[in-house]
Amino acid sequence: MKIPSVALTALLATKSAEAFAPQTTFANVRTFTSHDIARPLPTTTECGMVSGGFLGDEIKPPNRMLDDDDSPIPDDVQQPLTPSQRKDNLNEIRNLQNVEIEDAKRYSNYEGFVNGRKKLKERKAKDPWFKINEALRKAVVMGDDAEADRLKKLVDQVGGPPGDIKTSKKPYATFDEVMDLGPSPARLEMEIKRERAKKNRLIWQESMKKREESEKKNEEIWGDPYESAEMEKKKERSMRFLYAKLEERRKKEQEKLKKYIDEAKASGYGTVEEEMTPLDRALAAAKKAAAEAKAKREGKPLPSSSSSSDDAIDTTASSTSAPKKTDDNRIPGDMDIARGEISADTIVSDSSKISTNGLCVEVSSEYNAAQSDPTMRKHCFTYTVRITNESDTDTIQLASRRFEIQTIGTKQKDIVEGKGVTGKTPVLKPGETFEYTSTAPLSVRPIGTTPVAARMEGEYAFDILGPDGKPLTTEVMKAKLGTFHFIFPEDQRVKPVLDSDDNDDDSDEVSTENTFSEDRGLPGDADMASGKIAKPYLNSSEAVSEGVRVEASSEYRPERSNPTQNKLCFAYNIRITNESSGTVQLVSRRFEIQTIGSDTKDVVQGPGVTGRQPILKPGESFEYTSTAPLNVDVSVMEDMENYEVAARMQGEYSFVKINEDGSPLSSTPLQAKLAMFHFIIGNEE
Repeated sequence: MKIPSVALTALLATKSAEAFAPQTTFANVRTFTSHDIARPLPTTTECGMVSGGFLGDEIKPPNRMLDDDDSPIPDDVQQPLTPSQRKDNLNEIRNLQNVEIEDAKRYSNYEGFVNGRKKLKERKAKDPWFKINEALRKAVVMGDDAEADRLKKLVDQVGGPPGDIKTSKKPYATFDEVMDLGPSPARLEMEIKRERAKKNRLIWQESMKKREESEKKNEEIWGDPYESAEMEKKKERSMRFLYAKLEERRKKEQEKLKKYIDEAKASGYGTVEEEMTPLDRALAAAKKAAAEAKAKREGKPLPSSSSSSDDAIDTTASSTSAPKKTDDNRIPGDMDIARGEISADTIVSDSSKISTNGLCVEVSSEYNAAQSDPTMRKHCFTYTVRITNESDTDTIQLASRRFEIQTIGTKQKDIVEGKGVTGKTPVLKPGETFEYTSTAPLSVRPIGTTPVAARMEGEYAFDILGPDGKPLTTEVMKAKLGTFHFIFPEDQRVKPVLDSDDNDDDSDEVSTENTFSEDRGLPGDADMASGKIAKPYLNSSEAVSEGVRVEASSEYRPERSNPTQNKLCFAYNIRITNESSGTVQLVSRRFEIQTIGSDTKDVVQGPGVTGRQPILKPGESFEYTSTAPLNVDVSVMEDMENYEVAARMQGEYSFVKINEDGSPLSSTPLQAKLAMFHFIIGNEE
């Protein structure tokens, strides 16, 4: 039976619409508004296409695929159209872009879309202003001022923009201005926030200015009552009284402590054997047993229970440079470090310098990669301290130190204290300096919100010596160690990258994911390489591993795809749920992606998800959506049995179980499986 040509055409159009129909079964992927659809298809750079389906790298399509005419624009270019013809031509261009092409995309009419783009290109070629405007935009973006000045003259030479096109802030007309589109809601909201912030800054500056003027005026009228001689005498008497009270309290506490020590020693505590380490006690017991066995063999009397001077264990040989650090010696920490969200007003520096009571303390820190093991959450830093006696007359001696260290993500500070520094109590005469370097091994993992690994501050206690080398008073002076931070180097930080979803030149959005490292060349699946994939093949999956459930689903994004240039874009949604009885924290991810017709898989991996390492308590979930722009040879797909399957993806998430204080229960990460799912064009069968 012969099918009429009209019926055959209708049948082919219906099949084409079904093949390019997008998946609409997932509510977690962002729905595009009519304003979003009204924008042109993203360019190669904006989609971030990659060879073989890898996310994040730009491809270089063959020249025959390019729609833009990159030929140079001569200086003698002329306008062939009259003003009325240019206006009519602009109206036709807007009608093609905003009506015909958008309708073709909305109803997945691929043939109509290609014809509309062809007509649009022909219409733009009639008026040389469109080509000059695009070249001017590229020159401004690339910072080529000389070329931009030349093109501005050519714009005036061809009669300026056609019709009612008006540029706002930029020397060239944007896509929205050419197509007479209003600004997006996101842009309007951003502009409102900027204006509001600018207004608030002006109000605050004016308020501070008035406050300073008022304080200055009151000071001129009333003067400073604290600078009078009578007030200085009162302050001196008050300080003497306070120091006397403090000294009296200190003496009472020392007497009480001495009394407790004497009572403990009388009860048998505090002996040499009691102060031994477990290893020393084991060695002493072994020596005693050997001596008893030897005496028994030789028929001699057993040695007494008290150790001789030769067998005594020296318990005083431990270095004082090792700080004493116990779990009991902790205090509440700073909330910004605990949350990992340090405000912009806080100065984050790896060094500090401060002078207190005539002593200047400088410190600087740096990352020690040689002694670090990032995979085991071991990061080592070194810090150098320089202490200078700035007094003109006093000689001082360092007595002790006390540091407060808080690692990022923990709620408490560790107190590290000990006598002297590096096992010494150096004496510094006026103008002399003492410098030492120490290490700070930290158990911490980097997070995406800050490069800081830990915060440290503290103080040094010192005595002022007399001519005989003894302290002049019982009062202990303090010199402050200013606050500084241990900062991760660039290669250890979690870094988000810019998203390509918005084609606006001034976009400040950040990508939801794509902080990746890659390892290409893993052997692929044979059915994906041949295109003979057994049904059913699904665009979703679900798996439970180690008490963690991972659900995935994908959807085709035709508005961001361009099959003529082998560009297919998908969105995928991930939902991770903690179904275990303990709290877990996600550490990293690893994906394997294989495009149809490819013999190999691409490995995509990186720390955290969406630039974060979320903590999930029992029953809690974390959900995010990301994009997968793929480079697939559409002509090869058409020759295969499963034309609708573009790629296959699977992988795993690494996580650790943590305590209530945020510390991990184990240094070995567990794996939560991301089960296999497919990126499918058209309806799933």
